Amino acid sequence: MPLFASVDDALTEVTQDLTTGFEGIFDTVEDVRAVGVFMDEAVGTESDVASVLAWEWQVRHVGPLQGTPATLKDLTVRGMTVIDGSSGRLMFSRYIDWMGLYAQIGAVTIARPPVDDRHKIEGNVPHDVPVS
Repeated sequence: MPLFASVDDALTEVTQDLTTGFEGIFDTVEDVRAVGVFMDEAVGTESDVASVLAWEWQVRHVGPLQGTPATLKDLTVRGMTVIDGSSGRLMFSRYIDWMGLYAQIGAVTIARPPVDDRHKIEGNVPHDVPVS
């Protein structure tokens, strides 16, 4: 027997996991929804002890997130959850698109690490550079 009879059943459990896990950080603007192939099909097969659900969640950023203060912006959190039922108790493993989330918050920076002397990095000189 699969872990969940329907996508809605899986979605209910994933929603509970997300809202509990991010309580005080995100307020729900729109309910969590299944995306992609997970929208219309039951999650798993007859012999599964694990299920997977890809989802999107519309939220408002109301509390600090890993040191980033609340922005009060409306965001779309995207991810997938693996639900393991092999122990008789559901275990949730969330995989979130953190880069996409932080980009929406405005907290992403892309930078090259500082290097004192690039000549000391073998193979990292793209062209001849005169040495003074």
